[in-house]
Formats: sequence, structure tokens, C-alpha cells
Amino acid sequence: MCIAQFFGELSPFQIIVSCVAFLTGIYTLYKSFLEKGRILVYPGDAIRIVVSPDGNVSKFHLMCNLINKGAKVGTVHRLEVKITNPQNSDNSFIWSLFYRYTSSIAKCNTWGSHATLSVYVKTV
Repeated sequence: MCIAQFFGELSPFQIIVSCVAFLTGIYTLYKSFLEKGRILVYPGDAIRIVVSPDGNVSKFHLMCNLINKGAKVGTVHRLEVKITNPQNSDNSFIWSLFYRYTSSIAKCNTWGSHATLSVYVKTV
């Protein structure tokens, strides 16, 4: 099937406008319904590693910013940090308490579109 047959009697201007309108519709559909929140973690000015006498990492403190770069509301359920010491031994720290308490009720922290939250992560 030839392109001229597909568009029929439309002028080149009408073809261009139709293509732009179609692509804009697809982009709007993606942004409105399909895209999820995109929360990125940026380390802050303080990363503290507590090393035990045997050389293993026992605690990990991290100041960081969580930034939602997406158009939708985003929720963080888990943050995992993996530290490798000079002996190539891995230490994993998992933080899954992303809740704030208001009036004795735990609410899940959510970030709206382009919102930023500074957090302090402490693992024990």
C-alpha cells in the first residue's frame, strides 16, 4: 500500500498536522495513564559507615534526597545499599520503613510530581 493511497486526497499540510496530532495523542496517553512515578535517590553531604572491630560494616547512615522525576505520584517501598569492603566482602543494608506518623496513624510516604524529600537512613 502506497502512502498516497493511505492518506487519499489530503494535502501535505493536512498529512503533517494529522501525524503530529496522532503522535501527541500517543504521548499524552503514555504520560496520563501508563507512566509511573520515577523516584531517584541522590546521596547528600553525609555518608557514615560504622565498622566493627572484625572489619565488617555494622551500621550505615545516609543522608539523601528522594526526588520524583515522573509525572505521577510515586511511593518508595524499599531502599537497599550494598557496600563492598577492600576484602571484596559485600554488606547489604535494607531500609523498608518509609512511613510517617500523623495522629498515631502510619501513612505511606508518597511523592507528587517533581517533589523532593530529604531523608536520613539509619540501619542497625
